[in-house]
Amino acid sequence: MPKKALATAQAGAIYLELGGQLFPLVTCTLPDIAWEIVEQPSGAAGGLVRPGALKLGDLAIGFAPGQMPALAGWVDEIMVGKVMRLDMSVVRTDMNGKSRERIELKGCFPVELRFPQCDAAGKNAYLVEAIFRPESIAGGPAGESVKPGVSGKQKKMLASNFVVSVGDLPTGRVVRVAAFTLRRNPGSEVAGELRRPSIAGGLGRCSPLSLVVGGADYQAWRDFALQQVARGPVGKQMEGRLELRDTSLKKVLASFDFRLAGLSGFRFEPIAQGIEAAMETATASFSVDAVALKLAGG
Repeated sequence: MPKKALATAQAGAIYLELGGQLFPLVTCTLPDIAWEIVEQPSGAAGGLVRPGALKLGDLAIGFAPGQMPALAGWVDEIMVGKVMRLDMSVVRTDMNGKSRERIELKGCFPVELRFPQCDAAGKNAYLVEAIFRPESIAGGPAGESVKPGVSGKQKKMLASNFVVSVGDLPTGRVVRVAAFTLRRNPGSEVAGELRRPSIAGGLGRCSPLSLVVGGADYQAWRDFALQQVARGPVGKQMEGRLELRDTSLKKVLASFDFRLAGLSGFRFEPIAQGIEAAMETATASFSVDAVALKLAGG
């Protein structure tokens, strides 16, 4: 199935209009539009099949966290199972800042948030992908001048500028925090030809928090894992925190607070024989009970 991706082009930009304000997007994939095929009884007038109920796909948007103030609220909404429907529009502009295309999406609510990997050796920008389930889609007016709701001069978040903590464990040698996802599977109810999300959005879940640790911290993490093996599968609740910082590593731009249910996995990474300076490395994964996000200035 072809993707209808809108990528930021030299001739213009893409925005999400929310609450009367425009917020810049890096990527956007509009919902697929399809209709169910209904089979007619044999011999019925009009043929054997006809279009049935509308099946509307999801909206996927990618953006920098600092340029989407609503993100922290979407995290909370998914994790506690709330549904707060939003009316939003995707706006594509030309080089003069006038809208070329406006797609209006009604009754949207977030079903998934994807947060990227943090890597001390990486150079990528820290970008989030959000998946929304809309109730309806329509074309809107184009041609008017638009003005973004946030400044494009905000500090850029890099996936390499992070600080992490997990309970009392040493974390100065954590070199990578794996990507994690918040997801819920909302129910649905059917009324005639219309299919719409149910009021109960479904309680969200967070994928495990996984960290790669090595160097001077390796032994403490190894001993921690082996102690869990000796004690048996008894989860020890811990607090975790992931901070995204500016290039000086002094200013916190965004922070995630995790309530961890306990160690869910520990993997020893292979070390090649004969390499004297080889660094012992392991990946530790924790089950996540709860997560909250705070953005600087939010």
